[in-house]
This record gives sequence, structure tokens and C-alpha cells, in this order.
Amino acid sequence: MSFLRFQLVPWLAFPSAGFGAQSRNPLCPNSVVVNGQQIDVPASTVLLAGGFYRFVPSECGLRLEAIDTPPDRPPLPSGPLVDCVFPIHCRDECEWIFDRVLIYPLVVGGTRVEWNLHPRFSDPGPYIFQLQYSPTGTQEADDWESVGLPSVNSYYAYDDVQRLYGKSNWVHYRVTASTPLGIYVSKPQRATGVLRFRDWMLAREILRMERLRLRLAAGQEGYILKAKNFGEVHEPCVDSITDEVTNSTCNTCYGTGFVGGYFEPTECSYAELPPTSSHVQLDATRGTVDDEIRVAARMLAIPRLMEGDVWIDRDTDHRWAVHSITNLVEMRGVPLISSVELRLIPFSNVIYQFAIPNQIPV
Repeated sequence: MSFLRFQLVPWLAFPSAGFGAQSRNPLCPNSVVVNGQQIDVPASTVLLAGGFYRFVPSECGLRLEAIDTPPDRPPLPSGPLVDCVFPIHCRDECEWIFDRVLIYPLVVGGTRVEWNLHPRFSDPGPYIFQLQYSPTGTQEADDWESVGLPSVNSYYAYDDVQRLYGKSNWVHYRVTASTPLGIYVSKPQRATGVLRFRDWMLAREILRMERLRLRLAAGQEGYILKAKNFGEVHEPCVDSITDEVTNSTCNTCYGTGFVGGYFEPTECSYAELPPTSSHVQLDATRGTVDDEIRVAARMLAIPRLMEGDVWIDRDTDHRWAVHSITNLVEMRGVPLISSVELRLIPFSNVIYQFAIPNQIPV
């Protein structure tokens, strides 16, 4: 028995209601076509709006009859991001489920986070939401921590803890939604305030067009390695008095002083690199000099980069250290596109020993 999954609003209840089902035989059909796929009746079953239904012939027509969950329904896979879109390279799974996440930040604590689900998200309830915080802000990071207790069928949560100190804003939030059918995770969002709906739509379109331009024409695909600046200290490489890193060649902390060195790489991070140049010269005071190569790369401001992070060119495996960052495009203070100064890391550096999963196609 085959099953089809529809992401529809709950009131779509019949084939003629607008989801592309039509009879093959207008007289006495024994099958229907749903979204281009033939379905035999009455044996076939579809999953519609969170429940199972069966097509049943009735007076040379068709009707939907609700039934219990079939006993041979395949089990749900375990883990996050369950029951989502088909996996496509460089496309976020479940990205459509959370329509928008709004963050109203307060520096001293009391930040309010609101969220909306897409109107066509039709999993059965209850919905259990959990707010999470991370200073790194990438989906692959392992430093996400829950904020407060889970809430049921809610649309907002508060973070009463002060997260910001100094002058750098590294606060990111995301929301997880658990339903009887799966667990869904929103995109990480930086706590830079709330855009009005019109500005938010414009910003989203700017990001979409820039991402498309980088992916199809001007950009080079790569990975972002977010450096760890907290966590388990690798004591053999750190001075116990000054906390200064004393070994930059260690393949355990990769010169960061923290075990692991970097979080898991973020894929599909594009950068527009200008042509590079290099010159080897003889300096009277410095000897033979081959100064490091520097470029100003145009990149999306999501995720937020910080000095010490690394961008890896997927095709050449060249690894670039992130230095200064200048925002080129902002929408009411929210950065969208940045110019990032990248410096090529010498090929003898230990960072080239950091393995990137599936970098070379199998």
C-alpha cells in the first residue's frame, strides 16, 4: 500500500477543493489522479491534513472516507528535522515551517521571542515549543542551550538572562517545534531587532537575490568554520596563568585553546572573491618576503562572521582566515551583505588537517 503526504490547510477535504485531484473516468472511475500521480480506489489511502483518508466510489463518483491509521504505516525516523521536504543540496530542510521569528531584544534581560508557523503546516497537535540560545548561531553548532521550560501551543517566550557584554552582539535564537509527527527547527536568527513587515519582506528578497547571484554566477561555494571561544579548555596548549595559547600546531585544539577548535562546518556558504596577486621580493631587513594574500570577499551576513573564523573554498581547499568585516548593505541596522577581509592561511598550517565531511564527492 502506498501513501502520499500533503501539506495542506485543514479545510481542503475533497479532491475537487483545489489540490489537483481529478477523475480519470467521469462516469464510474476506479482511479483518480492526485498531483499528477494515479491512485487506484478503493484500495489506496492518502494522508491528508494530519489524518488518513480512503477514496471510495459512490454512485459513479468519489468521496473521501476517514479511516484509522493503517497498521503497516512506516515508522517515523528518529532525530530532528523529521518528515520534511526532500533533501536537496544547499537547501535547508523544513525552512518553510516557521514563517517568521521575531526577536525583541533587551540588553539587561527580558528578550521576547515570537514565532509564526506557515499557514499550510498541518501536523496534528499539540505543538510543544522550546526556545534555544547560541552565541555561535549556526545550525550545526553544538552550543545550543534551552531557554526556560517548553511551552504548549504558544507563540512567544522570554529570555530573562543577560546575554550581551562588551560591544559585540553574538546572541542568536532559534525555536524547536515538536508534534506527534516530528521535530522541526527554525533558522537561527540574530538578536538585531524586529523589522516592520514591509522592510522584512524587502530584506528577505535582497538576501534571496544575493544568494542566487552568488550561487549561480559570481560566488564560489565553500564552508564556514566557526571558531570556539568557550568550552572545554585544552590545557596542554594553554598557559595556566595568562590563558594564552602556547601551541598553534596542535591537531586537537587547532590553535584555539579549546578542544575541537571549531564547530561543525556550515555548508553552502558562498563568497565572491576578487582576483588575487602575489609577489616574492628580497627585503634588505626581512630577507626573502612573500607577504600573505588578502582579498575583500562579498558574502551574506548570515551567519555572522567574527575574526578568527575560517572560510574554506570547496573546490581548491584553500582556507582563509576571517579578519575585518564591513557591512555593505543594512536594513534599518540589520546587516544583510558584508565585505569580509580574508587572508590565505599558509598550507603548512594545522587548520588544513581539520576534516570536512563529504568535501570530496564519493
